[in-house]
Amino acid sequence: METLAIGAGLLSMLVSLGVGIKLIRLAGRTEQLPELLIGVSMVMMGFGWSVLGTAARQAPDLSDAMRVGVMIAAALCAIVGTSCLALFNWKVFRSGVNWAGVVAAAVTLSLVAICLAQTLGSGWLAFAREERGPWRLVTWIGFVNYVWSAVEAWRHHRMMMRRQRLGLVDPVVLDRVRLWSITMSSAVVATLIFGTLQAYGIPINGTPIGLAVTAVISLVSCGAMFLAFVPPSAYLASVRRRSAVAAA
Repeated sequence: METLAIGAGLLSMLVSLGVGIKLIRLAGRTEQLPELLIGVSMVMMGFGWSVLGTAARQAPDLSDAMRVGVMIAAALCAIVGTSCLALFNWKVFRSGVNWAGVVAAAVTLSLVAICLAQTLGSGWLAFAREERGPWRLVTWIGFVNYVWSAVEAWRHHRMMMRRQRLGLVDPVVLDRVRLWSITMSSAVVATLIFGTLQAYGIPINGTPIGLAVTAVISLVSCGAMFLAFVPPSAYLASVRRRSAVAAA
């Protein structure tokens, strides 16, 4: 199980990095904000926070100063990545709605606040070694953000399904929204379990439940991300074929 969890985690990080870079490059060509926000979020959270956070907590040969530096870099990745996802939720799903802008701002300000509290309080070495301090709340802030994203994605998916019956929605776009909904729902489940384990002092790594969750969620999430943003031509053909059959 440990080998599977490690492999699935590495695959998820690499998929996040690859898809994120692709979306950032696409945003550079199209000058579209949604692609940029999701791309940056994937690179910062799916890759940067995961790699740096794991290194800061588990690498045995780091000096204290290096461990602190890596942990701070990981925290900055988490702030940027989570904030970009919150902005995506607002700009794509609730554009022009005041309360959504307030929620997006609250997510960012909450992350900055607990980052400062960790810096001025117990410090980053305490978090890297013992996961002690205000930064523990990052899991729950992320959980709230993922719940918001999943709810909005599924809501948007339902609206698009109604429009598809009238022939107003490309089935590939509809499927992409469905896959994004699955990705966000996977993140909801993962953060809920991880946050609960953390609250009870149970280490995520090295325990059967932690390893199982890491393996399953990583595989589901990276599979959905890959099919949503880097779909093979055979998969796109099957999506269009299923849509044609359903409409017949």
